[in-house]
Amino acid sequence: MAAVEDFTLELPTDQEAKARSLKLPLKRFTLVGTTSKPWQVDKRLRRWMIRFDFTPYSVQEIGEIVRLIENLTFDPEAATLLAQHCEGIPGNTRVMVKRLRNYVNDYATDHVTVDLAKEALVSFGYIGKPSTRTDLATNVCSMTAVAFKEFTVSLFREMGYTVEITPGTTDNGIDLLLRKNNQLIAVQCKRWSAPVGEPVVRDFYSALMSSGAQSGYVVTTSTFTSHAYSFAQGKPIQLVDLEALIDLATRRGSKAPGSGKRKLDDLCHSLLVSCLKSSLHIMIQSSFRASWRQLARPGIRIIKCFWMPAFAGMTVGDHRLLLRTSGTRH
Repeated sequence: MAAVEDFTLELPTDQEAKARSLKLPLKRFTLVGTTSKPWQVDKRLRRWMIRFDFTPYSVQEIGEIVRLIENLTFDPEAATLLAQHCEGIPGNTRVMVKRLRNYVNDYATDHVTVDLAKEALVSFGYIGKPSTRTDLATNVCSMTAVAFKEFTVSLFREMGYTVEITPGTTDNGIDLLLRKNNQLIAVQCKRWSAPVGEPVVRDFYSALMSSGAQSGYVVTTSTFTSHAYSFAQGKPIQLVDLEALIDLATRRGSKAPGSGKRKLDDLCHSLLVSCLKSSLHIMIQSSFRASWRQLARPGIRIIKCFWMPAFAGMTVGDHRLLLRTSGTRH
């Protein structure tokens, strides 16, 4: 950081902790960098950044790139059609055309017509097939931070919430405020690809407590670390990862995030009843730290239940539990 702040380069003269360092002056310079993950840049460096967000390539520009790869010739409409399915990314364009090169070899031609391009896109699964959860997840993950926030706003509005977007300069970690049934709910949107950790959830909790909201959601296009789940336990915070978000998006207008937890509790209880009636010793591993005391019923004794961070990616929608009984795995 000294190079950026003071135009000096510090070189340690010894391996010891209190070793002296040699400072070398540097000529003034301008640092230019690009990244698709600006949130992973060190905060100390971000203080010196002037940030520019670059828009994706246009369809016309991608169409020009299509025509430069693999020595194929294209009808103009064919190149445009292919470009529409490359998401404005040259890397996607390269892969698309390479696949197309292999496809047209069967036709013994180097020229791609509109009909041939359509046929190839159908074969590759880009058109002619219904949208899937995978398609939706891909679209969400390719959104910009602003587009992801707008997507989240639309999602909660369709669930019946009144949504207020907080000012970008004074949100203190809160992007949205939801109102419904006299409840105020704070939301933070994280357009991340790396797992969201405890520090983010901790900062959001502080903002939540000072905002007057009764509860909050942290919504991400990624996952959460086990430490993040540990910190959120027992607090009025729901952590909504990509899989839970896709669940919400595919059943819009239904219940809020986390409302399926009761089903998981009931499932755990039924498993306990069936196994304990058979006098089997059971340990339950679940991605949710359910309220096990609430699962106890008269005559039912829970022998051992525990949660493992390795299963932090599971969601209620999966209803996946791993059971270990006396030597038998179900």
